Amino acid sequence: MALPGREIFMTAPLCIRLPLLRGPLPEGLDQAAAGMPEAPGALRLWPGHRPPGGEVPAGWHAPDGYPFSRAEAAALLAAFAGLTARDLEGARDAADRAQQERRARELSELADLAAFAESSEAEKGSRPQTEPSVPARIAAEQAQKLLLWLWLQEERLAELASLAAGCARGFGRLARGFGEEEADAAPREDAAAEPALALHPGLVPPWRPAVASAAVFVSAEAVFFVEGPMREELLDSLDFHPAPEWGERLGCAPEDAGRMVAAEAPLWRALGRQRPEGPAELRVWITWGRP
Repeated sequence: MALPGREIFMTAPLCIRLPLLRGPLPEGLDQAAAGMPEAPGALRLWPGHRPPGGEVPAGWHAPDGYPFSRAEAAALLAAFAGLTARDLEGARDAADRAQQERRARELSELADLAAFAESSEAEKGSRPQTEPSVPARIAAEQAQKLLLWLWLQEERLAELASLAAGCARGFGRLARGFGEEEADAAPREDAAAEPALALHPGLVPPWRPAVASAAVFVSAEAVFFVEGPMREELLDSLDFHPAPEWGERLGCAPEDAGRMVAAEAPLWRALGRQRPEGPAELRVWITWGRP
């Protein structure tokens, strides 16, 4: 006789890896990455631009609710990549102006909607709403733009890591080319094995905006697999408990499934906010425990 609830554990829910979109951080920026268990069922979030070959790669999930088409998202990504230092200097002022204009537009549109509702209350009650409200649409657009921007920042961080590794190899060859004595060359070669330019942790994109933006497009039933700097903070702030069943759901090896831990908390609490704000439903946060 099957155990009650067994069928629940046979169905793997959608699980999104957060907060990193492209992949793990470069070596040296996440000390815990070496101990991260393989979890094939945990997918990364595709931010919506046109993927290479036209198909979203295996290991990523593309939600259906993005406000921008793939072509529009690709154009936004290219525009972000083309921003220069001069462009970014005025970004704060431009953002402030855009926010004020958007707020004025929202208030005007809401006033129009309120007037329409008063004049046709009966018709409003009988007609289903098929389009998202104006504020919701704007919020979705901003969230997807932020995901695209974070994707670009992770891409550039990976490029910096590759450049640092190339510098290390170049310094090693240069040191050997000078023909130093073997006793002096050994420590230099050892040093050259490390990145010539250590990447500062401040280069890692902030995780809270990534999580808040991802939550706009991921259903409340989905669970989040936590990694990177976010993992350390959540292990300290949320009440995690052993959860080998989640490891089984995500396809972990038996030895790794036993290391999995899970916590239930609303989004606002996981983000470290002091009072309820935004969605109040509980979400499941999964990661691996500390040794």
